[in-house]
Amino acid sequence: MAVCNGEIDNHRELRKWLAERGRPVQRETDVAVIPGLYLELGEAFVSKLIGAFAIAVWDPRSRRLTLARDRAGERPLFYAMNGNEIIFATEIAALVAHRRLPVNLDQQALRKYLQFGIFPSPDTPFAEIRKVAPGELIQLDAAGVRRNPGGAGKLRRRPNHRHHSMRSIKRSVPPSAARATWTWISGSF
Repeated sequence: MAVCNGEIDNHRELRKWLAERGRPVQRETDVAVIPGLYLELGEAFVSKLIGAFAIAVWDPRSRRLTLARDRAGERPLFYAMNGNEIIFATEIAALVAHRRLPVNLDQQALRKYLQFGIFPSPDTPFAEIRKVAPGELIQLDAAGVRRNPGGAGKLRRRPNHRHHSMRSIKRSVPPSAARATWTWISGSF
């Protein structure tokens, strides 16, 4: 069983690839390719996907939940373990609203947030809730949690997007704008 929040941009190509391997996709939605890809490739299925997504795949054979997030981090994905229960959602509010999940503020994560202005993965404001990092694949089963930071494979460009080298970008930006941009990025005033 697979659940996906997002879009799989190369689903037509993957649909054809799966049909060639004897796994025709019956439904017309873009995310319908995910179960077949998982069955064909195991956890490597994510490396074939191009798009923005947060995915959960339950494998009843191994009794394992696989969580994966797109490489650019466009779709968030959070999870919590409460005893034998695994809860996941694309919004922290959904997990906090879960009545059986106790939540306590994560003081160390809050200090990081105050220092850096973000909650770096896997941190969240709550000690019991973890965040899947962009491009990360996590597997949860009876043995515990296995994090694979490169699990989503290499970053691939989406179809029809133009590639610009840093050299061509630098040539197109006037020096005064580059200095102003750097000052803004660096946080200096």
